[in-house]
Amino acid sequence: MGGYAELSSPLDVREAVKMVKAHLGLKYVQLAEPAVVQPVTSLAVCAGSGGSVFKGVDAKLLITGEMSHHEVLAYVASGTSVILTNHTNTERGYLSAVLKPWLQDELDKEAASDEDASSGAKWEVLVSKADADPLRVV
Repeated sequence: MGGYAELSSPLDVREAVKMVKAHLGLKYVQLAEPAVVQPVTSLAVCAGSGGSVFKGVDAKLLITGEMSHHEVLAYVASGTSVILTNHTNTERGYLSAVLKPWLQDELDKEAASDEDASSGAKWEVLVSKADADPLRVV
């Protein structure tokens, strides 16, 4: 899952870093910048591992969980800045905000159409509060 946007006004890369950290609730992210940093006029995002997803995308900033060392080098060499957050940090918000309500709705529809709906069987979708990114900055 990913997205692309052209910004109506340029954004400083460091400001983008602050926004990503605040949105994802992270203290640290990784940033790779070209030798000459340009204001961000376009950006692309991809949850999880976005390296291959971004192929052919012309954006000044890429935001994803992870990509290979050589992918980062190639994007930076082409003038693109890269923000990496670690794989799972880009997916966790999706679980609560998008996947949980969708899955709950699908299960509720299934229960309502079940021939034995009189049994009152109801499913509750829970998102783990204990599961977390296994990687730590030390």
